[in-house]
Amino acid sequence: MTDNISMNIFGKAVSWNGKTFATYFTKLHNNKTNEDVSFNVKFRQECDQPALADCPCTIEVPRAKMNLQERIIVDKDTEAPAMNADGSVKISRNIWISEWKYLAPFVDHSLDDFE
Repeated sequence: MTDNISMNIFGKAVSWNGKTFATYFTKLHNNKTNEDVSFNVKFRQECDQPALADCPCTIEVPRAKMNLQERIIVDKDTEAPAMNADGSVKISRNIWISEWKYLAPFVDHSLDDFE
């Protein structure tokens, strides 16, 4: 296990109650389950966050400067856990980052094999 994690960060501007703010997300590969998992990414006040104009980008984060927060998503009407189409419980996953370093712009290679 390495001391740093490189992650592709995607960002977008979101408006809520008349205010606009940036929201960030990423996908990381889980080696145990061999699946890609989506995460919201939150940057703590003690560090800057990437400029939306620089997103998507690749950043490097020391493992010691990040932590994961998971919670079950609850249906507002029934107060029961919300369910995915496959019957599993919906989980909200947030990665909190307190230190990071910009590595490079993200380059999408998904269409490299097409003309």
